[in-house]
Amino acid sequence: MGCCCCCGHERTDTPVERKGWARVDAVLSTFCEKLENWRILLVSGVCVALGLSQHLQGMHHAGFANPALAAVVLSGLPLGYEAIRTLIAEKRITSALLITLAMIAALSIGETFAAGEVAFIMALGEKLEAFSVRRARKGVKSLVKLKALVNDKLHVGDVVPVAPGAAFPCDGEVVEGETTVDQSIITGESLPVRKVPGDPVFCGTLNRYGFVRVKARAVGGNSSLARTIRLVDEADKHRAPIQRIADRWAAWLVPLALLVAIGTFLVWSLVLGSGVHKALVCAVTVLVTFCPCALALATPTAIVAAIGQATKRGVLVKTGEALEKASRVDTVAFDKTGTLTTGTWANNLRRDQEGRILAGENLEVSDTLRPQAAKTVADLKSLGIASCLLTGDHAAIAEKFAADCGIAAVKADLLPEDKVNAVKELSASGAHVAMVGDGVNDAAAMKYASVGIAMAGAGTDIATEASDIAVMNDNIASVAYVMRLARACVRTIRFNITLSMTINAVAVTCGVVGCLTPVWGALVHNAGSFIVVLNAALLYDRRMKSI
Repeated sequence: MGCCCCCGHERTDTPVERKGWARVDAVLSTFCEKLENWRILLVSGVCVALGLSQHLQGMHHAGFANPALAAVVLSGLPLGYEAIRTLIAEKRITSALLITLAMIAALSIGETFAAGEVAFIMALGEKLEAFSVRRARKGVKSLVKLKALVNDKLHVGDVVPVAPGAAFPCDGEVVEGETTVDQSIITGESLPVRKVPGDPVFCGTLNRYGFVRVKARAVGGNSSLARTIRLVDEADKHRAPIQRIADRWAAWLVPLALLVAIGTFLVWSLVLGSGVHKALVCAVTVLVTFCPCALALATPTAIVAAIGQATKRGVLVKTGEALEKASRVDTVAFDKTGTLTTGTWANNLRRDQEGRILAGENLEVSDTLRPQAAKTVADLKSLGIASCLLTGDHAAIAEKFAADCGIAAVKADLLPEDKVNAVKELSASGAHVAMVGDGVNDAAAMKYASVGIAMAGAGTDIATEASDIAVMNDNIASVAYVMRLARACVRTIRFNITLSMTINAVAVTCGVVGCLTPVWGALVHNAGSFIVVLNAALLYDRRMKSI
């Protein structure tokens, strides 16, 4: 922080001064963190309840003798310090600054209960958000806790014994023994899957009953579990545009609130001649009801709840932005092999008792359509989403599978760059495109689509890393599920914002005309905040169409 001295040179902070501020900041931050726990919040709540009791008994002017003052210190101090620290250190206005100003204004006119109530309600709202976030992320945390199961000391080709009840330390292939495996953590399958020699197993999945030996195929950071954990980590590093908009609103809400509050004071004191105290009460009520608690709390809660619901269904949404974009998708472009089909080949040949092909048989080999493929296309159509097929297969094969799925638009014999061009053409026509694939040849098209969705269960690392959404359960029906979830998430956010702004507008208006006191203004405003936060949290357990 610089200033000008008498010699005209600009003064800058010395390293000693910066170090001194760092010490002060560390001490205050540590002190405030100690106040941010449920026990302190409970004490604040009791103090606010005592203050309310005092208020209802007619002791409106207890001032600093009001027990709610303790809530201002215990719950309001951490909030105020963080708001001021952010303003000074980051030059950024947050919603906490407006709430801090409202508390200070309420205290200045002796409305101690209103100040304590605002501090307590905001602290409680933050705790509810943290609870919702932890609850929504419980599926994600179950993946991260398994990180210790990834054995970095194994090498490809090693044969590893795995006893019943133990987790597989790598991706591999059963070479000896038979067992059943709980692989829900990777694929989302609810029932154990039987494994015999030649069958694949995944790192982190649980060996239920039999003793087996497994030959390592992918180890350490290349295992399916390590890839899943990396995808989970990416989900916390991005923010959806709709969330950033909510954050930016605080930058103009603070000056707007101050202008309206000042205007209210001037009108009541100078125009209406109602006296300074009445004018101050109305101005403070305006500041209290302007606090944008719901905007700061409801939006991230809805996004994280939606990501959490997807995770427990075996679908990893990497970013909140992916949800926002998926909500606008009107066209889904499917790859064929490994996406609409299983990617495993079957034949219709008759064989003798020794397994030899009978003479005269025609060699007919074909891929197998996924059981849910046709239903998925139909579900997307019911959502108003068109489907098309982009494949490198020959036209005759592509059209056959497309017809079986109910897809009319087909482009065949495509190289990877042709798929990119097809996605570009769709986007240029005004479509919001989701590209669904599983192979290296789909990765580039995924990047050019509005949303890239990878069938990650059997897909390649490149396709999975290029995607915005990874279907770990390898169920094609998850594509329609994600579209429904994304739309539900965005609807929830928009409803929450609309409801909170409506409540704020009504409360502010009532404050301006003198119908509300700071106490009732805080109660009405924060009741609305609770409604939208709880509505967002319910998204985690909302019943969506099964996949």
